[in-house]
Amino acid sequence: MSPLRTRMIEDMILAGLAAGTQQLYVQAVCQLAAHYRRSPDQLSEEEVRAYLLGLRQNGAACGTFKISQYGLRFLYHHTLGRGWGLFGEKRIASPRQKRLPEALSDDQVRHLPGCVRNPIHRTCLAIMYACGLRISEAATLEVGAIDRANKVLRIIGKGNKERLVPLPQPIPDELGHLWRSHHNPRWLFPNRRGDAPLNTSLLADTFTAAVVAASIRRDVTPHTLRHSYATRLIGNGVDIRVVQILLGHASIASPAISTHLTTPTRASLQTLLDRLMTGF
Repeated sequence: MSPLRTRMIEDMILAGLAAGTQQLYVQAVCQLAAHYRRSPDQLSEEEVRAYLLGLRQNGAACGTFKISQYGLRFLYHHTLGRGWGLFGEKRIASPRQKRLPEALSDDQVRHLPGCVRNPIHRTCLAIMYACGLRISEAATLEVGAIDRANKVLRIIGKGNKERLVPLPQPIPDELGHLWRSHHNPRWLFPNRRGDAPLNTSLLADTFTAAVVAASIRRDVTPHTLRHSYATRLIGNGVDIRVVQILLGHASIASPAISTHLTTPTRASLQTLLDRLMTGF
């Protein structure tokens, strides 16, 4: 690991950034370095500006562009201490979302796991759909996040916000079987060396290959699994405010929302998810 990368990671830890965010920011910096084939600390403001401009002009998705923008801003402002005007307030606007995200049918989602050979990748993609997780949330899941007694997952999402999401059958059994195959003391989905979580870019590549193998002729990304989860719940009568909480988009503190999370509601939601995921 280069000294610059080590210093950036240390700075992100001090800044309190979530592990998933750290990984995405490091990837953004690595992509910049690969583009110019030079260390990022050797690049000028104009070169970084041209790189971001190229992303915009080549149609980078809103989420992809934001990760690159924020990751590079952290590197140059926080780690390298360069007060570039490029990253000043309101100097860069993110691309507008051009369309609503796609949702896969239940049959399409169920066909995908059979197209993935690697058991760690397969199970990680499965839990993204079964629990509505972001790719960074799923890849960085720790063993201690599983509460088998209450059948929930403890997720630390964007902004270091914590939420509990139902863990439908047969996912707990799949996770237990997978963990017994690698016995990693920390990560549910470790990389090959076992010293870090699964790389999200690698997982995204696996998803893309599975989509092709499953003959799904649509422009979809791993985030589509999360949207498909939400679509499936709403289609089965779950209140949209409850779905927002499960996705981490709303706060349980709101009285209007907390009334929808009574014990009977939680129980019926668990029953619904168990039924939807049967045979997955």
